[in-house]
Amino acid sequence: MANRQDVRGKRLLVLGGNTICKEMREYADCYGVTLITAGNDPHALAHCYSDEQHYFDVADRDLLLSFVKDKHIDGILSFTGETLLGKTIQTIVDTGLPYHYSQKRWDTLMDKVRFKEAAMRHGISVLRPLTITDAALLLAHGKKVVVKPTRAGGSFGITVCDKVSMLDTAISTAHRWSSDGSYFIERFLEGEYFQFEIWCSHGKRYMAYTKDRVNYPAEPGCARQPYCDIYPSTRANIYNKVFFEPICSLFDEIGLTDGSVQFQGIIEDGMPYIMDVAYRVSGGMDFKVPHRNKGVDLVAGQMDYALTGEWLEDLSPLAEGFDKCYLTLSPGICNGKIAKIENVEKIKALPYVYDYFQYYEEGEESNNLGNFLQVFCRIFIEGTSREDLSAKAAEVMSLLKITDESGQNMLLKSPVL
Repeated sequence: MANRQDVRGKRLLVLGGNTICKEMREYADCYGVTLITAGNDPHALAHCYSDEQHYFDVADRDLLLSFVKDKHIDGILSFTGETLLGKTIQTIVDTGLPYHYSQKRWDTLMDKVRFKEAAMRHGISVLRPLTITDAALLLAHGKKVVVKPTRAGGSFGITVCDKVSMLDTAISTAHRWSSDGSYFIERFLEGEYFQFEIWCSHGKRYMAYTKDRVNYPAEPGCARQPYCDIYPSTRANIYNKVFFEPICSLFDEIGLTDGSVQFQGIIEDGMPYIMDVAYRVSGGMDFKVPHRNKGVDLVAGQMDYALTGEWLEDLSPLAEGFDKCYLTLSPGICNGKIAKIENVEKIKALPYVYDYFQYYEEGEESNNLGNFLQVFCRIFIEGTSREDLSAKAAEVMSLLKITDESGQNMLLKSPVL
């Protein structure tokens, strides 16, 4: 049985990792690991936290294999977006280093059509893809459909259509964003959003968290984007009852014993449907909530596995529910150039704000209204009830000020909690 002292002196290569910089650095400092980052972008945030920085195309199989050998790499972790992660999985497996991903598991979970097929075999409620003819018929009867890339994440390439005339452009958009050019169409669900993650260690699985979401109103033709996430969900018991066992059955089929998988869905007319899956660490940093409440560190668990081949982090505290409530604010901004940001330090100093992560700085420009990149920052709040969280979120948003070059407010109007 390995332990964390076995990682001392080892060299860990991280691909991506911009949203887990602090956690990676803390682990490396605590256990004497040399942290190495690599990628095309010399300005990537992760490079500021690593001991060594290297700049090359990590999707190039030959370059990555040579680098791993020449630099005496002991373990590899990929915390990149879905497109690059998918391109590097087989290469990393072929290094012979410990890696809890496999191409089969990735293709089953991250190809949205293949996931639907697998989900239906195990009794997991999903929507069947529509033919273009069926989609046109629904649109002709006043219903909406959504066109999605088969392989993409972060709501990119998704178009909500309410007219037949929108389909051609929507299909072209999805084709462009999908890593393999494929797309699918499904009925547009109207209802409440939910999300949960299942974390695994040595074949034991736990519902790590459940959450509800409050969204901004959708921009024309776009999916709704988050304003805040609230943990735990008011329907946590339902999701556990409806989804946990069928998903574990699917995990057994594909041999998934270690790691984490995120599931997103919509409840329509009382029926919960799984709409999307992320077989990777959440870009929204949901892992901070179980860490805060239960002391369970998902990032450390993944780093352990990469360096030892074993999952060392104890997930058993997740068997019990949270004893507090949590809210993650994701304030969205309009398109434009950011001239001034005010009161961030005051927000960080609030006793109930336990973490803060910012994506944009003064002088930077955002043209992402309507997609996931409209989020200016994430503010992590702890509370005793939903009412308490609502009051704290209102106080935070009253402090945050972001203006453009003409002095106009760039923050989107906060929805009612």
